[in-house]
Amino acid sequence: MSTVIRIDGRAYDELRPVSFLLDYQSHPLASLLVSCGNTREIVAMSVEDKVPQWMKNQKVPGGWVTSEYGMLPSATGERVRREASAGKQSGRTVEIQRLIGRSLRMAVDLEKLGERTVYLDCDVINADGGTRCAAISGAALAWLDVDDIHINNYTFTNNTADFSGGAIYVSPDSHNCAVFNSTFTDNFVTSAIEGRGG
Repeated sequence: MSTVIRIDGRAYDELRPVSFLLDYQSHPLASLLVSCGNTREIVAMSVEDKVPQWMKNQKVPGGWVTSEYGMLPSATGERVRREASAGKQSGRTVEIQRLIGRSLRMAVDLEKLGERTVYLDCDVINADGGTRCAAISGAALAWLDVDDIHINNYTFTNNTADFSGGAIYVSPDSHNCAVFNSTFTDNFVTSAIEGRGG
């Protein structure tokens, strides 16, 4: 492992401080604020008593888990236009939503869920790298925070899922050393060293 210290004073194999503030919002089934260094992300969970039409058409049993991901315009150093005002989502947003949804569906028994759709809304309010991992870890923890909550005639329990961890971003630096939990600045500097950045 490299002994080089990063701009923020951490060694390459040192994680940024990570915390989860539960019950961050009052209305969702579960919600939390994920903090990972300077990255802040709100994750909220809600449930509907219906499944996507394609599941009904194909007679797929059980429920569905999906995600919506977004970034506030002020979440980055340069304002990011809201995708709703552009009329469509970027490829990056679609890819991240799919990644979050797939990550959760791998751990959830969709048949135990019944004919319900669980939505995990992940909104970045301050971005400094690792927003995908923050979303996945936050979504898993939100799911585990729900237990014996009654929705209509259904009791939602966390026995539908088997989570035993979260997500962390690891990438090689310009010397092929693992960089744990990198920041936007780490990524930019590494790209510049390798001649891919500015």
